Amino acid sequence: MREAELRVIDCLRDRSYSIGELADAIDKSQSWTSEVVSDLEDDHLVDRPDGVQLATTYEASLLAELLD
Repeated sequence: MREAELRVIDCLRDRSYSIGELADAIDKSQSWTSEVVSDLEDDHLVDRPDGVQLATTYEASLLAELLD
């Protein structure tokens, strides 16, 4: 897993973000952040109903706990 993906997961532990807010939080471009989020979404680690949020899957919860 890439460092940026871990940073995204870490940010999403507390709240949901828009792509723009998330890009600012991890200091990356919006397009690059959107690609990372898409990869995480394909892996069922994040959801995008209204903004980007941590998925409710076991894997996402476990990863968030490991980052704690």
